[in-house]
Amino acid sequence: MAQPSATFTMDSREVQFHLLQQRKLAFQRDGYTCTECGYKSQRGKGEVHDLEAHHIDRAAGDMLDNLQTLCLPVTTNEQLSS
Repeated sequence: MAQPSATFTMDSREVQFHLLQQRKLAFQRDGYTCTECGYKSQRGKGEVHDLEAHHIDRAAGDMLDNLQTLCLPVTTNEQLSS
């Protein structure tokens, strides 16, 4: 008899926590530096408000390998050109 496949679901707090953790890991991986223009965050390793963890492919989810660190001007330019 086949085992039923287990499904994992997260409530909204767990999803939010996961997203924040992935964002922090992306910033750390990228050295708090925009991967497009090289801007380095002036905030150090505290709360970062001058960078975004941006999805490379929106449909691919929130995993670390699908996030890149971008500064706000680059993010704004990408949104305007879309």
